[in-house]
Amino acid sequence: MSIEIRPLMPELAQTFVDFMSGDMFAHSPNWSGCFCRFYHTDFDMDTWIARAPEMNRTDSLAAIQAGDMKGYLAFDGDKCVGWCNANALSAYKRMTSLWPEHEDPEKLGATLCFVIHPDYRGKGLARKMLSMAVEGFKNAGFSGMLAFPVKSEAEPMKNYRGTLNMYLELGYRDLGLVEGTRVFRLDF
Repeated sequence: MSIEIRPLMPELAQTFVDFMSGDMFAHSPNWSGCFCRFYHTDFDMDTWIARAPEMNRTDSLAAIQAGDMKGYLAFDGDKCVGWCNANALSAYKRMTSLWPEHEDPEKLGATLCFVIHPDYRGKGLARKMLSMAVEGFKNAGFSGMLAFPVKSEAEPMKNYRGTLNMYLELGYRDLGLVEGTRVFRLDF
């Protein structure tokens, strides 16, 4: 397996939506129409639930083309096998209550979603994409990164925000619970 990780660029927008339209969500079918838009919106939950998947797909394509939706895609040859949503914290409208006070959310990066093709799960691909995101944010002059891992013992496939260990291995520190969400931080 020779994996290449590439930043999400406008020319990869169709590759992204095709990947997200695939069979990634057998474990959680209700996630299949998100196209990684949920955290980029601030709709109330009723509005979010009522949105058609095609609306999220269209919004993702437009956001990628505009350079507003960022992250990393993993490829095995020509086949897309993974996605990591990595952006400035300010891009995640749904997370504004978790922004640290007195800190510029434009200079603090965050990773929120990791989607890995079923055949590539459990092989360290999310860790590789996270490492790439850390390097990307460092090189862009960010002050650090936040992460919000969710730990599901009963359903490990629902750990879509990454595992606790992958963050701890890179030196993130646990800031505890903020409004019921576990927050981890890595300073550069």
